[in-house]
Amino acid sequence: MGALGRRAAARARGARAGAAPVAAHPRRADREPRRHERGGVPRLARRAAPRRARVGAVRDAPAVDRRALRLARGARLARRAGRGPARRDARARARRGGVRLGVARARGRGRGAARVIETFVASWPLFRDTYLVGTAIAFVLSLVGVWVVARDQLFLGAAISQASTLGIALLLWLETLGAAAAAPWLASESAAAACAVAASVTTALATARPAPPGRESAEARTAWVFLLAASLPVLLLAHSAHGLEEVHRLMFSTLLGSTPRDVARFAALALATAAAVAAYRSRLVLFAMDPEMAAAVGVPTRRAGAAIAVWLGVAIGASIHVSGLVYTFGCLVLPALAAKNLCREVRPVLWLAPLLAVATAAAGFVVAHHWDLPPAHATVTGLCAWVALGWLVRRRD
Repeated sequence: MGALGRRAAARARGARAGAAPVAAHPRRADREPRRHERGGVPRLARRAAPRRARVGAVRDAPAVDRRALRLARGARLARRAGRGPARRDARARARRGGVRLGVARARGRGRGAARVIETFVASWPLFRDTYLVGTAIAFVLSLVGVWVVARDQLFLGAAISQASTLGIALLLWLETLGAAAAAPWLASESAAAACAVAASVTTALATARPAPPGRESAEARTAWVFLLAASLPVLLLAHSAHGLEEVHRLMFSTLLGSTPRDVARFAALALATAAAVAAYRSRLVLFAMDPEMAAAVGVPTRRAGAAIAVWLGVAIGASIHVSGLVYTFGCLVLPALAAKNLCREVRPVLWLAPLLAVATAAAGFVVAHHWDLPPAHATVTGLCAWVALGWLVRRRD
């Protein structure tokens, strides 16, 4: 017993009284005391360490997703309820939520369409002439194209359009030779339009008439004109940068650059075309459907064919200089093709083809302005979609 009444620590066996104590093995401070060394650690410290570990584990535990628990509990209650009020209420809430979501989406689409229309209206003062000229060209060519499609002369429209390009290329070639110095009017826009119309009318008259026995067919002449008019302009203007640029512009088809004079010209052409169709509609329809029957009832088929060929050349020649090849040929044949497939009779085609052409041209201008696309190609793509729809409708019938 020591002085304070506590028992002295027991000594190791065999150790003498004067022997020095054995030094403890070194350990790191962050480790717990070894089992044979815990005698020197206070009891309170030994009890506090596990408690701190438990408190730290609780404090650092991940947060519980209470929303997921509530949803799981609600689903479990709904399953228990079966077809009772709980499930009916849940379905009603889901239905109301879906209706609200659909209304919100519809409102968002409505606002987007309103913004598209607003931006198009804002561009009207700047591109007014382009929009009006493009719409008038679509109207005129769609009416004339009804007889082209009715007589199965689709490739004739492409040949006449290409011949108009050849007429403009010939005028530019004369300018490179110095002819504009002697005749300054050759460099004007009116001269280019006149050359395009002359080439178109000549091609239409040369290829539209039937071939006599033993001669080349009209299709062969049309193919020859198309290939010649496609290759010769490039050869004539190969060394003229301005001429090649003009040919490429006509091939690319752009409506930009229209003038108020073009608006007046095509407005007059549209009115004249509509008046002629209204006055001679029955004869023209009979001539397009059955030329032999038309000749039997007294319709001058030769004059009618020549008049349609001339009018076709005038319409294409005047349009090719402003709108280019793709837009001109597309508006000539695609509206009539779509209307023919959508209608069962010929008479409704006369008003449906111009309606499709004008509506698609307007929609193409809106889309092209909003997404910064070429308006001519956007319009032709829309007309191709109408033709595809007509094929589907006709196949179902």
